[in-house]
Amino acid sequence: MKKLLVISVLSIVLSGCSYQAWYQGFVEGQKYQCNKLSGQERQNCMESIHTDYDRYERERQESIKRTD
Repeated sequence: MKKLLVISVLSIVLSGCSYQAWYQGFVEGQKYQCNKLSGQERQNCMESIHTDYDRYERERQESIKRTD
């Protein structure tokens, strides 16, 4: 599975996709990993995934500004 995730991320990056497309691929990988779990552990994992790209981008930009 790790190889598939790495290949997916690399193909997105190398194809010149936007940050949003990269982020969505990452989220899908997280969901896939959560689905391997069961019960409350799976539910907690799924709830921890942030699917809102706009929120992610705001937080990313704030983080960049703090490091400058």
